[in-house]
Amino acid sequence: AWIVTSGLLFCVLLTTAASARQTASAFATHAERVMIRGLTYLQTGYPSRAASVFSEGLKIHPEDPALLGAMAQAQTALGDLGTARFYLERALLLDGDQPELMAQYLELSLASGDVNGALDIFRQLTTLPDFEPTSLLRQLTLLLGSVPPEMTRDLAFRSISWFPNDTVALAGAVTV
Repeated sequence: AWIVTSGLLFCVLLTTAASARQTASAFATHAERVMIRGLTYLQTGYPSRAASVFSEGLKIHPEDPALLGAMAQAQTALGDLGTARFYLERALLLDGDQPELMAQYLELSLASGDVNGALDIFRQLTTLPDFEPTSLLRQLTLLLGSVPPEMTRDLAFRSISWFPNDTVALAGAVTV
């Protein structure tokens, strides 16, 4: 009787484990579908529809950094920079070393006039090992156009050490 009972228990555990894997898979698939739908709306010029889709997705996946970042993009497109900042800050709390989220936050900081916040984020980006230099250079270009003149020279000369072989960075430093 014990062998039959333990065999049944093992079958129940296997079934439960398989069901949990299917549920986790369906959960991830749902988040992916929400992202695809929302980003499609966003890229085709319907930010309010995108925000609605992301909002529904965040009810089910409230701690998904990608969804939070996408919602911030939708809010930025709608012109609500305060709400966009809220969602990006939540995303960064969950995944603070995500270069794409940090770059998005830098751009949002510049758009809302927070140059010092943008500089802080840029400094953090320069320390990440997996951030692409071309993307970092794009952020540097944005900063050079936004920082006060007294910061421009320092930032431009630092760019030489960050990008010693990049002619755009060198040209930026030379023209300052």
